[in-house]
This record gives sequence, structure tokens and C-alpha cells, in this order.
Amino acid sequence: MARQSGRRVWKAREVTAGNLARSVAICVIAAALEGLCAGTGVKAFFATLRTPRSSAPLPAWYAIGVVYYVTFGFVVYRLLGVAGGDRLTRATLALVAAMMIANALWNVIFLSGQESPPSVHRRQRRADS
Repeated sequence: MARQSGRRVWKAREVTAGNLARSVAICVIAAALEGLCAGTGVKAFFATLRTPRSSAPLPAWYAIGVVYYVTFGFVVYRLLGVAGGDRLTRATLALVAAMMIANALWNVIFLSGQESPPSVHRRQRRADS
């Protein structure tokens, strides 16, 4: 980071294929982790859920996932291109990694074992009453 007339100015490194490859690899690894945490039978599990009319269908969630990973891929690519690798850059990369890992681990809570989470059971019981 350089200072210019009292203000911070970010200096970007040269755009490299290595940074692009690293950002794509990070997103592919995170997506694979998310898939492993989700387990099998996700379509069948979603079909059993009672959802509000305004809820997005499963194909829309796939599109949302693509946008999610493209966005994070862009953020990681830009962060890897910041010269100097200062504390703020490293902290931001750590937060991005934490968010991607938390997103993958959420699938363990929501989808693993194909058991409905307690909140879904409660909704079904109330609807049956």
C-alpha cells in the first residue's frame, strides 16, 4: 500500500494467470467441500420439504450457488492481486475462507442424513394439526 497525499492508495500487482488459477482452485475446493457436506439425495430431500410459495425452486438455488462462487472467486482474485499482502488483505482472505467453510458446514446441519431439521418437523406438525 502506498501513501499519496495523505490517503491510502492500493497498488495492484500485475494480473497473473497464477492468481486466477489460485482463486478458481479455492472456489472449486470450497464447492467440493460443500457437495461432500451436503451428501447424496439433495433433490429428493428438497422434494419432501413443505416450502412457502415464495421460496425459490432447487434449480434457482443452483444458479444462486454459481453467482455465489463467481462473486467469491472475483473477490479472492482481487485480494490475491493486492501488492504487499498486508494484515488487512490477509484478514479479508481469512474471513472469505471462513464464510465459504461455514457455508459448506451449514449443509451438514441442514442436509446430512436426509433427516429434516427440527424447524421443518415443527412446521409439519403444526400443518397436520
